[in-house]
Amino acid sequence: MATFKINGKNFATQSGTGEATIHSDVVFPAGHVLQVVSSVKKDTDSGTSSTYETITGTDQNGSGSVFSVVITPKQNNSYFFVNTMLHAGIGDAYTLAFGIQRDGTILDTTSGSTMEAMAMDYANSIANSVRNVNINYLDKNASATAGTSITYRPVIKRAIGNTWYINRISSNAEYTSLSTITVMEIAT
Repeated sequence: MATFKINGKNFATQSGTGEATIHSDVVFPAGHVLQVVSSVKKDTDSGTSSTYETITGTDQNGSGSVFSVVITPKQNNSYFFVNTMLHAGIGDAYTLAFGIQRDGTILDTTSGSTMEAMAMDYANSIANSVRNVNINYLDKNASATAGTSITYRPVIKRAIGNTWYINRISSNAEYTSLSTITVMEIAT
């Protein structure tokens, strides 16, 4: 085991396996990426709700039943940059709305409209399509506490009409893709 010091302060300890652990009293300057956590959804899901629904799946460790990322902050009051890439399909004319939740609460939406959302997709009489929907969002309001986990997850709803699908087209379950969610902790 070895301890690395910077300016006389313990910075990291390396174990016998070669992995290094950053000491909890180390504070990185604002803007530095402290960690990156990503989850991939390879299977499909579907739903019909006009209110936000979670997407089935797991977190980055294969745990749970909801497609998500669970991140444990390394510093207090960090920001979190959330990137989602979803492949969504639905039959015929439709409007789909997408959002990101932190611990079950939607991060942000538009206001004063019929269909509030962080991202939206609309198609007019285009059956059997799959659309790529990306949301990039800097969460400055997580009130992060080092060591206390935060869960981020994408959610989806439809205005009216058909069933929505994730990672497949509506007419054929053999045409599939994958979706991702990645979260970066940013020092403040």
